[in-house]
Amino acid sequence: GSGIITFSEGQIKSLLVSVQKKSIRLILAVLAASTLLLLLLFSLFSIQALGQGTFPKRKVSIIMLFVIGTAQLVFSASNTNDFRLYYLDINRAKIRTMTTLLKEDIEFYFTKGIRINKLIKMEVALGEIISSLPELDHIVIIDQQNKPLYMANKECAVNLQILPGGEAEQLLKELVAETNPEYSIRLELMNQNNVEGFISANVQKEGYISTNLSQEVIREKLLEIGLDSATILLISMLFFGELLIL
Repeated sequence: GSGIITFSEGQIKSLLVSVQKKSIRLILAVLAASTLLLLLLFSLFSIQALGQGTFPKRKVSIIMLFVIGTAQLVFSASNTNDFRLYYLDINRAKIRTMTTLLKEDIEFYFTKGIRINKLIKMEVALGEIISSLPELDHIVIIDQQNKPLYMANKECAVNLQILPGGEAEQLLKELVAETNPEYSIRLELMNQNNVEGFISANVQKEGYISTNLSQEVIREKLLEIGLDSATILLISMLFFGELLIL
């Protein structure tokens, strides 16, 4: 089968409006700061020019180039950082939705009396999730004793219970050491025990699911945006430099 994750139109519009308002505020702030800096530098060189009796055309051109370049650099850096935050938020929401669906499936198995360490072919299901989400780095299911049971990443999907003693715990330590909390999502797995066909109020924690976004994928996307911004900045500087020469 397959699953489709959708976001409401209201969520998308709200995000776009938020991005638009923030961009407008940033443009106005950069424009105001650039104007003030330009006026300040012009006033300093004007005073110097009055003392010398000449108009420093070359210096004025350098000032203009410096102010415009600085403004574009600040705007590009701020936009890249905003993109990182929005991109991270969107992917966290997507991964959280997928993790919640997985959590609900596992907790359904609990209601049928299946224990967390007896989830047949769970590593295969984790591998399928990983393959469908390139932004996801790895998923681990861990029991209440903090023992990793099932794991999948870009390279493999493994039932960790079949590994020799100590290897699974060592693998968990390595994953934890490499994990950035900003890129990680953790959802608890709860077991509501059935009593004579009814759900009991006795809820027991069985373990948790740990999902982690790929920092490499995020960095590659940011590098792509950064290179685009740098190209635009270089072209605009070359164009403005030609205008000054003419």
